Amino acid sequence: MAPITPSPLTWTIRFKCHKTTVLLHLDPTQSFSSIKAELLRALQESHPDGINGTSLPLEFEDILLARPNDPMDANAGWTGIDNDAAFVDDDEDGEPKKGKGKGKGKGKTGTATDCMQGAGFKNGGCLAFKFKNGDADDWSDIGGVGDEKWDVLIPSYEDQFDVRQEGDVGVRPEYRG
Repeated sequence: MAPITPSPLTWTIRFKCHKTTVLLHLDPTQSFSSIKAELLRALQESHPDGINGTSLPLEFEDILLARPNDPMDANAGWTGIDNDAAFVDDDEDGEPKKGKGKGKGKGKTGTATDCMQGAGFKNGGCLAFKFKNGDADDWSDIGGVGDEKWDVLIPSYEDQFDVRQEGDVGVRPEYRG
């Protein structure tokens, strides 16, 4: 898939790993598989030697994504989104729920969330990423899905200017006046 030309309908999403931030312009209905492929292509161009001593994977399937537990606090941890449970709206039996309404035909299932918009993301949001290590068949060697062991460092102004104001992960704080 060719890179998307930015327009008023495209979203800008930040991808973070350690101190690296990659900005991508994405279509809100683009699948997570194609998003990972674009991320890998951008990383191969900008960081061909890898990130923080970790070499880049050869396939986009070896990239794991996570969403922040609290968009207002990056230190609250991250939750992996690559498992089916993060996308499917299941009932008690583990079967996808049927849609409700007066429409004819089959009901909708909750599996249509394999895109940014369907999974509840917003323009300007943030995702963490990490890579699968070696030839292992599971993600257990890097923390696994749902684990809070994500190498994301959020910069603060205190490091540079001795002022205590932490960076954010893409959402402006709510104004309470």
